[in-house]
Amino acid sequence: MRLFGKRRRSVEGIANRRRWLELMEGLALPFLRAAHEGELWKIFPEAESRLAAAAGVLCGVAPFLAAEPQVGEVDRYNVIYADARALIADVTSSDSTDCCCVLPSDANDTFGYANGLLAFALLRGKDRLIHTGAEEERKLLDYFERTRRSPVKPDADGLLFRAMVELVISELGGTCDTQLLDYAITFLMRQSRGNGVFAPENGYRWSYSHTFFLYPAACLLTEYLPIWFGRKGEDWKREMRKAVERISVIQMRFLAPDGSFPVLGPEMWLRSGAFHTLAYAASRELLPRELSGAAVREALLRMAERTLTPIGTVDGDGFLLPGLCGYQPTLCGPEVLRGYLYGCMTVFAPLELPAYHDFWQSGNEKSPWDQMWAGENVPLDCDHN
Repeated sequence: MRLFGKRRRSVEGIANRRRWLELMEGLALPFLRAAHEGELWKIFPEAESRLAAAAGVLCGVAPFLAAEPQVGEVDRYNVIYADARALIADVTSSDSTDCCCVLPSDANDTFGYANGLLAFALLRGKDRLIHTGAEEERKLLDYFERTRRSPVKPDADGLLFRAMVELVISELGGTCDTQLLDYAITFLMRQSRGNGVFAPENGYRWSYSHTFFLYPAACLLTEYLPIWFGRKGEDWKREMRKAVERISVIQMRFLAPDGSFPVLGPEMWLRSGAFHTLAYAASRELLPRELSGAAVREALLRMAERTLTPIGTVDGDGFLLPGLCGYQPTLCGPEVLRGYLYGCMTVFAPLELPAYHDFWQSGNEKSPWDQMWAGENVPLDCDHN
């Protein structure tokens, strides 16, 4: 009976994980095919848009590549792995038709954003995407050292984008600017308002861009900080973990049973990427005890399907169009490049977890929203200062 139980759980885990994988592939494969053919520049003519799109796609596939291939996934794993490495080489090489290298004088803060997101993606799959051989690592190091000159906004997000670049440089054997890392995390912690929220002193607006990048990047950064800052780094790590746990609870309570969530703020074009923090927390086993993996899995899947599968989400060639639930161009201002839309792929972070992990196992656990509106006696949501 014990062996049968393990077998049954494994089969259920594989099936649940496959649903996520197929959804991820639906967005990633058309992009990777175009990159393989050297034709990304036709869809994304602006280099900064092309780079942002590549970074978003890599954020989607990197967790999948970070895990060992599961049963029945070896062939598709090898294809995505080869295409992902080719994509990285294409966008960082000056010899490629899809090259995203620019002179420092031509760089803007969009490049700073895109390079920070690219660095984040590489760190998520570092054993497969960074440590790939001396020659490739040298080229990557040269590229990221040049990106240090790209301007970023002097805010928490901008500093974290730069911090991701410094961490990749460190992984590649370069000299990391630890002073910048110190400044980035100190700047962020000074904006703590308690209850897991970070906000500048001069005001606060609701923005899904925080849950898209700030929390996952800061959490990843604090994994490295004890190396350079010892006990202070450990303190930052604990504080950031508490913040991620709290925001995960808040995000879970935002998700309705039909996959919808509050349409607040200007970044609705992020679609499923708005819940990157919850997905990241699940992938790194950072969920608080009150949230079950199975409930988080189903809530995120309903939301991802609601935002990534309606008619109008992609064009005839499989490339993303602006919107939250279908084609809704008015949700994007003129400053939103098409490549930004691929930030939605960060929701696939849990693909880092193997099929036998509890996250993938079937379960009847309800989300907090399901429980509350079914009339169940749900614990009060208290501050987690």
